Amino acid sequence: MPDRLIVCPSCGNEVPMGQFCNFCGFSLSQAQADPTMESKSNVPRPQSDHSAMMGHIPRFTLTIDGMDSLASACLLSRAELEIIGEELDQLIEQIGATRQALQLKEADKSLLTSRASKLRRAFDDTKKRREELTSFDAKLSLEVIVRNLGNLKSKLKKLENAQSTPDPSVVKEQRSEMHVEIKALEKELKGAIKDAGRWMKAIDRLRRVLLKKRSRLDIEHKIGDISTSAYERAVAQNNRAIRILNISERILDETIQLAKER
Repeated sequence: MPDRLIVCPSCGNEVPMGQFCNFCGFSLSQAQADPTMESKSNVPRPQSDHSAMMGHIPRFTLTIDGMDSLASACLLSRAELEIIGEELDQLIEQIGATRQALQLKEADKSLLTSRASKLRRAFDDTKKRREELTSFDAKLSLEVIVRNLGNLKSKLKKLENAQSTPDPSVVKEQRSEMHVEIKALEKELKGAIKDAGRWMKAIDRLRRVLLKKRSRLDIEHKIGDISTSAYERAVAQNNRAIRILNISERILDETIQLAKER
């Protein structure tokens, strides 16, 4: 069942119901208490500089079972950015090598010029994709909870270390409120860790599907069902998708381990 969405009153983004906004970290307790804040198609969403900067959620060809679109985009965008960095470096090297080859007297000018043009288009497209993913600045709910829990515990420690206060009853009241918030966050953290564990299993299942697809491509190519060029393109796309999944798995696992330390 998909997560219930509400509109964050601070940044104006639609986010899964929880303790804090996945985008800006704003406390959603008040928004959840107010039914008018729930996402509705006929209710205008408030805008802010942050939401304008966010733009739309990037599209991906991969779909991780049981993972909402926001969480999936958070994870996949970071993973793809790592690969894009490598791809841009490779394209720069290839463009440089092609330009050097054009300087040779025996060079096939027409062929190399066409190749340089294709490489340049690929570079521009890859750079544009990097800009799209970089502009998407959202966090996994697990990360938001860990961050807010850490901030709250830090504030509580400062409060408890205070030497003297004009009104001890105020300190006692604040301490009590913080303990309640910490307890609520810790409960939410346990749920988020369980969700992340399910996502890890879903990533593994999807990787097995892609590996099986690669085996089918090998067989189809061997028996002549697909051309060599089509086979090479399909394998390259499939391998890239598997790499994105592997990096996503690593990022998610690191996030889970950090959360467990809390």
